[in-house]
Order: sequence, then C-alpha cells, then structure tokens
Amino acid sequence: SDEQPQDESVATRPAAADTTGMTGYAAAYSGYRFVTLHDNTTVAAPYQSQKSGPAGGFSAGSVGADLKLSADARFLHADDYNAEFFLGYAGLYSLKLDSTSLWHNLDRSPPASAVLVTSSERDSSSYGTRTVISRASNRIKLGNNPIHLNLNYWQLTREGTAQLRFSDFYFDANPNSVVTRSVPVDSVTREGTFGIDAHAGPINTEYRFTIRDFSNHAPDSRDLFVARDALSAGLQAHDVINDSRVMTNTFKLYSDLSGGLTASAQYSLTRRETSTDR
Repeated sequence: SDEQPQDESVATRPAAADTTGMTGYAAAYSGYRFVTLHDNTTVAAPYQSQKSGPAGGFSAGSVGADLKLSADARFLHADDYNAEFFLGYAGLYSLKLDSTSLWHNLDRSPPASAVLVTSSERDSSSYGTRTVISRASNRIKLGNNPIHLNLNYWQLTREGTAQLRFSDFYFDANPNSVVTRSVPVDSVTREGTFGIDAHAGPINTEYRFTIRDFSNHAPDSRDLFVARDALSAGLQAHDVINDSRVMTNTFKLYSDLSGGLTASAQYSLTRRETSTDR
C-alpha cells in the first residue's frame, strides 16, 4: 500500500477553544414582608425596620476571558437594603461599588423619678437612625509595569431622631432637674484614599494618602442654665458634637508575600483637626 501512516499527534489534536465567548446569568425574586408589632419591638429587633412592605432582589453577571461583570441587590425597605457591583477587565482595571442601608431602633430610657423632670420628647416609637454606608474602590494597573494605582472613596451618613438626657445637677441649695428631649441626628463622614504600589523583585513599596472628614449638620443643643462657679447664667450650648478631620500619609516597604517569611516596615504621619468654634 502507498498510504502513509498519519501522525496521531496531529490527527487527534482538539480544536482551539473559543476565548472570546461570554457566560451570563441572571436571577430575581420578589415578595411582601409582613411585620406585626407587639410590646417593646425595639428590643426584639433593634436593627430592623418595623414596617411591612414589598421586598425583593436580583443577581446578574457576565464572565468572559477579559471582562467580568456582576451586580447583586437586596431590598427590604427604603431604610434596609444592600447593593453591590463589580467590574474587572483583563487584570488592568477593577471597580467595586456597594451601598448598604440599615435602620437602628433606639429605645427610650426614662429618667429617675426622684428628680424634677422636664420633657419635650416625641413618641418614643419614632426614635431611630438610618445609617447608609457607600463605597467605591478603583484599582488600575499602569500598562505592563508592576505598578498599581488605587483610588477609594467611603461615606457614612446617619439621619434620624434620638433621645438626649442631661442635668444641671450641682451640690448646692439651688434646685436640680433632669431634662429629656428629642434631638435630630444628622451627620456624614467621608473618607478618600489615594495610593500607589510597586512590585520590584523581592522588595515592594507602597504610598497611601487618606483624608477623613466628619461633619455634624444637626443644630447644637442650647438651654438656660443658672450661674454656678465658672458657668455664666444664660443660654449655653451643651453635648456639642464638633466637626473633625484626619489626614494620614503612609509609606510602607515589605518583602515578597510569596515567601515563607515576610518582613515589613511602615511610617505614618497623621494630622488631626477639630472645629471648636461652635
């Protein structure tokens, strides 16, 4: 026979896989949540919205050779939800976004009955704060160089109503009293971070700058006090929550994390500022 035997390594070689395809998924659900209140519900469920309403959520994503996407969300109430998003591209860029809201029920603490009490409170069932945490994280690889740029943002907001209790108690003949009052809660904390890291053989370097700013938007509590020692009679501010700011520069050196032994050195320079002119 003139036929030549085939090269089995060529004849049985599988076709190259398709690396350009995408795999996607999606799911969703919905329902209605019923809440029945009985007795002191703030103790039974301190971190849960006490309202009935629709609830739902979804999850979706797409995974490919280079591009990766995912999104997830859960909703119980306007004050109780969670949402996340992720995007990644070829190891060169990644983005993470998420936002979470939580309702905190605050209980009412009655003052001692042996003192004179002045009250200007609302219904205690309205006491609570809504806390929202939002984050955004970016990581960028600068070309083919082993250098990464990190840009992050974080924010925490609190809104609601709380109970304030204070006293002008003093050891003298003047009458003393305890005051209970409903006060608004309205504050925001913001934090931004810029960082850059480089991987140079056995030694890695990192620089990070962080600034965090706290702002209290609620008005100060002011009441009429009698003159006592260094305290002048008149309208005085008390229980003041001041604005503040923190700035930090961090320099870090550390060895390759793939080894069994890791060494690191870090230097941080922090500056704190507080506003006291309120």
